[in-house]
Amino acid sequence: MAAKKTKAEQLEALRQQEAALKARMQALQASVNEEQRKLDTRRKIVFGGALMTHASHNTQFAALVRSALNVALTKEADRELLKDWLTVAKESTTDHQLPVTAISEQP
Repeated sequence: MAAKKTKAEQLEALRQQEAALKARMQALQASVNEEQRKLDTRRKIVFGGALMTHASHNTQFAALVRSALNVALTKEADRELLKDWLTVAKESTTDHQLPVTAISEQP
């Protein structure tokens, strides 16, 4: 028969269980956070694609998007990436299109 644990040993065993549970909870929370970041990124990609498509067919909406981008983009690398969307299209073949390069360069 196993010897009965002292209260101090029982307390230590519970502390170890608690630490193990905390580690599992942290790992699970990290996994949930990663899933949420991935969903957020996917939403942004789909949303951006939809906005780009609509802007390529509607000059008024394109102007609104251009205005919002000119205000919101503060990093030079971001402005460089979206430079075709920051200026009025001069090469448009119709009144309802942005430059083809702006549409085809989307990721």
